[in-house]
Amino acid sequence: MWTGIEFLLILQDLRLSMPQAVTDFFDLIARGEFQYMIPILLGALFLWAFGKREGEFLLFNFTFSNLIGYMLKYTIKQPRPWILDPDIQPNPASKSVAGGYSLPSGHTTSALAGYGTAAWLFKNRALKVLFLSIAIIMPFSRMFLGVHTPLDLIVALIVVLAVCYVNYRVLEWSHDSERNRTYALLGYIAVAVAVAVATDLVSGKFLSNKMTCLSIAIPVCLLIEERFVMYEAPVSRPLKERLLLSVPGLIGGFALMEGISLMNLKLGVCIYTTVAAVFIIVVYPYLLKRYLKRAG
Repeated sequence: MWTGIEFLLILQDLRLSMPQAVTDFFDLIARGEFQYMIPILLGALFLWAFGKREGEFLLFNFTFSNLIGYMLKYTIKQPRPWILDPDIQPNPASKSVAGGYSLPSGHTTSALAGYGTAAWLFKNRALKVLFLSIAIIMPFSRMFLGVHTPLDLIVALIVVLAVCYVNYRVLEWSHDSERNRTYALLGYIAVAVAVAVATDLVSGKFLSNKMTCLSIAIPVCLLIEERFVMYEAPVSRPLKERLLLSVPGLIGGFALMEGISLMNLKLGVCIYTTVAAVFIIVVYPYLLKRYLKRAG
């Protein structure tokens, strides 16, 4: 099977001939903060400042692309590049945290689904270029560091495009009526549980899919928010004001996720993403609604 591993050997020669600072930069953007936390916070920003449809589209794209991606990893069980070819010498720091299987690339899935969707949603040209650049650089870094093959990236791209298309259709349909909305969110929960169970069966481990908790928490929190909070983004207010209102929430959300992550808990990603979903979809919108009501 073609993997494109020959391209990694070319990049490897390039990496070894370049200053260490270049490798360190690519290794930096592979951190969990860039892979998980910032895309989740981008979804929060859209929810709070631009509208529910934009925010949920980004969050569902990010979550369910990764959910499907992790299931494929355990199903296909593609070895890492240095196992496929002993001539591959990955960056040691990157290799130490690149556990598990290789296909599809999780970082590529997160980058395309998170930053790629943000680039598509933002109307500002500078922001489009910024997030599109990240959506390209992060996947490239996985090959540059020697931890993923071109095939890993291609499969991740296919997964993200398929999930984005389905989400776009389902979410548009869900807003046609209250009944559709309920069915759609319950459907997301059912799919998340089914994929999570399937991943556990093929992996032989409990909660092996890192996106299990988040993929269930998001639709559950949306069901709660739409019945008890009913927040609407204040799109009539100036953009600067909306962004300023979002800043405390973004800082608080990041602090929550980073704090839990630093505890090095066994199911750390599941825990901090679930906490983030509750904070982003229910807690902070409730606080924003109360503030906006008082401010008039």
